[in-house]
Amino acid sequence: MNQEIFDHIYCNLSDNDKNIIQLRLSGKKYQEIAQSMSFDQSSVGRKLKSIAKKFKYSSESNLEWNEYLVQIFTQYKPTFVIHELQEDYGFHPVIMPGRPEKIDSPFYIERHRIKRCTIESECYEAIEQPGSLVRIKAPSRMGKTSLMKRIQDKANKNNYFPVYLRFDTLIEPDNINNVNNFLKAFNKNIKSQLPDVSYGLSWDDNNAKISCTQAFKELLIYLKKNVVLLLDEVNEIFNYPEISKNFFAMLRSWYEESNNSEIWENLRMVIAYSTEYH
Repeated sequence: MNQEIFDHIYCNLSDNDKNIIQLRLSGKKYQEIAQSMSFDQSSVGRKLKSIAKKFKYSSESNLEWNEYLVQIFTQYKPTFVIHELQEDYGFHPVIMPGRPEKIDSPFYIERHRIKRCTIESECYEAIEQPGSLVRIKAPSRMGKTSLMKRIQDKANKNNYFPVYLRFDTLIEPDNINNVNNFLKAFNKNIKSQLPDVSYGLSWDDNNAKISCTQAFKELLIYLKKNVVLLLDEVNEIFNYPEISKNFFAMLRSWYEESNNSEIWENLRMVIAYSTEYH
């Protein structure tokens, strides 16, 4: 049984069947249903069992037919079933997640890549390495942002400075018309999440990558702590070749600088993007 099959069966029920099942799931007793529908009370149970069979109920099921009806309607049409019936039979509607899951969400399942080791634990270990870079790529709605939030939480617990930035928030007309404006917006968003820093550096519109790099270096010097830069939905800039080329070239230079400079070792980057765009 799935939602499509359930909906098809329900739509093909007679009006009488629909009325009976709705009355029963709203908590009405057999006598009340019989009076409302002008039926003999003894026939109500037979009619409900017949409806259950239309929804693929089998006598081989572990449930009684009345339990089965409550279960499938709780799952596929929960607004029909009063809370008391759900409680009586121990059934509760399952609300599937449609957005990033909270840290303590029971819906979040850690991913095992090798025995006794999860992708989450690999990411947690990676951000503890100086100058590290983690790439997270997967199709849309596969939990990338939920994973990013857990890495952010781990960074907080490690007493690092996590900076989380969604790139769909940067895709605005004023930001994507040239590289300089985009990097200015990127730099501004980062600064807004960190302690107030007084910049003595003036921005050179003709050398945006250099200005952005110098500004971030000053941040690292000022903070004197590890910074975890979490960049989510970076696929949003893939449609802007000039911006993406310059932006990723800048990030690559930051990553490579960690081999030559202790201050850049304090930067750890986590980049997430959807494979549909790659």
